[in-house]
Amino acid sequence: MLLKKTLILRLTIMPEMKSLVCIMVLFFSIPEFSGAQTSSDILSKLQEENKNGGMVKIIQSESIRNVLLLHLATQRKSIRNNGYRICIFADSGQEANRQAEHVRSVFMSIYRDVRPYKTFNYPFYRVYVGDFKTKSEALKFLKTLERNFPNAYIVSDVVSQSVLM
Repeated sequence: MLLKKTLILRLTIMPEMKSLVCIMVLFFSIPEFSGAQTSSDILSKLQEENKNGGMVKIIQSESIRNVLLLHLATQRKSIRNNGYRICIFADSGQEANRQAEHVRSVFMSIYRDVRPYKTFNYPFYRVYVGDFKTKSEALKFLKTLERNFPNAYIVSDVVSQSVLM
């Protein structure tokens, strides 16, 4: 009960945010909303009468609706999934950055269709290559790398959904 009073009090203090907060609370609390729905479907679904006769009425300014729809569309575009990459270089030290860049450029000259990623996570510079959905896809490519990069190995990583398609 105290939580409800606090929530109501805070929402009356910031009336512009009230609609956005209510929509977000409802959005994250209703399990029926999956990634398969579009942004406009979500807002429509919220306002439909449910099987028990309940209904949510959303009263908000058009600007809040537009910001919410833009946010949801952006989030869908950047969906990220677990996948695999191949590490072809990992080292630390004073020359590691230069060596990583050299390995990256050598890789790019041999494999033009596969994207390399140079990263720094103290104290290591690493060069990862590829965006693979399954470990078996990564293993196939690892076999082709063995001649030029004999110390390469597969790592689990978060890869972009758009790259996997």
